[in-house]
Amino acid sequence: GGAGGASGKHLGKRQSHATDKIAASLFNSESMPMFGINNPKIKGEKMTKFFKRLDTWGFDVFKLETISAGNPLVTAAYQLFNERGLFKEFRIQPTMFVKYMLAVQNRYHDNPYHNRMHATEVILSTNYLIKARAFENIFTNLEVMATLVAAAVHDVDHPGKNNQFLINTNHRLALLYNDQSVLENHHLYVAFQLFDIPEQNFLCNLDRDQRRAFRKMVIDMVLATDMSMHFKNLGDIKTLLETKKVANDSILVLDKYSDRADVLKCLIHCADLANPSAPVELAVQWSQRIMEESFLQGDEEKKLAIPLNPLGDRKLSNFENCQMPHSGILLCEKTLANLPTHMHTSLNSEWSDMPMITFIDFIVYPLWETWAELVYPDAQLILDNLNKTRAHWQSILPPSPPDEGEGEGAEPMPQPE
Repeated sequence: GGAGGASGKHLGKRQSHATDKIAASLFNSESMPMFGINNPKIKGEKMTKFFKRLDTWGFDVFKLETISAGNPLVTAAYQLFNERGLFKEFRIQPTMFVKYMLAVQNRYHDNPYHNRMHATEVILSTNYLIKARAFENIFTNLEVMATLVAAAVHDVDHPGKNNQFLINTNHRLALLYNDQSVLENHHLYVAFQLFDIPEQNFLCNLDRDQRRAFRKMVIDMVLATDMSMHFKNLGDIKTLLETKKVANDSILVLDKYSDRADVLKCLIHCADLANPSAPVELAVQWSQRIMEESFLQGDEEKKLAIPLNPLGDRKLSNFENCQMPHSGILLCEKTLANLPTHMHTSLNSEWSDMPMITFIDFIVYPLWETWAELVYPDAQLILDNLNKTRAHWQSILPPSPPDEGEGEGAEPMPQPE
């Protein structure tokens, strides 16, 4: 059943003219409310103004949360599907789509960070990134739809605790998924389970091959948001840059699905790490939220007497010195192995804090720098924002004393140019 099975009758290719007219009305959004749902508290004019700026990087989803009367994900997803003509393309009934997205939105918890606003930022960022000129005529409409859905569901039913917490507490999900991408597998389970409800299965008119392809793509992309996949995603894109970019041109040659899939997995990973590259005032709000979520997890870890997450101690951590805007980053051995060796002593199994500047320099900036090269010149604003965010954290950090054994001739930490 659902998106992966054969439930739901699809319209045959040979239809009468009358049936065509009925189908056209079913999959037409003109009879729907402007933003997909009826709610007198929605600020229509402000919503229209907000959605006119989707081609500008840096989405104030905190504002969208307010003006959409608490429906940022549903209204954003509806807007994107409508703009891209996906309802008609795949014979999707808008009412089914809205019911599905409402179900997804309702399964996001009121966590400080991993909530419906984060999901909304990721789907809007995904939509922005996939519009890069380098990708013109590259992706099929089915690939675009799968990418947007993956963005919407990528953290659904997130408990506000990270994978390591679930593993350390022998949580039923860790046991179910054998400690491998625990949350990411759970997000996918929830997302596809919601398609089993007939009135929410907006994919019912896809044929079997389309459903299978859609399911595979969504699975691949959501699993790619596991931070343990960070360096693999980055390496795959660097390989593509070396082999698929046409010399002296912005055109990419991505004839094979596997190459397009690598790009889409990296794209959604970038979108998931969009908040440090937002305008500074938004980036700071996101950092405050991840700090609070980490503290809440730390409170629980103290009660259970298990290892604290990197930012879990309210007494030792402080906002200026300890910024890590994505709780998925637990510095496992694989992550440490890819960081410069002089950082290993400060980022060891004792879960020392990872300052925001370090996070930008060694995780976020290399990712976005590689992405910017792939889509040049369409990501320069993102790099500029990252540099501004880095400068902000640098300006409020107290000077650090030199490490033992470091003299005047010690090399400084590498910084993005």
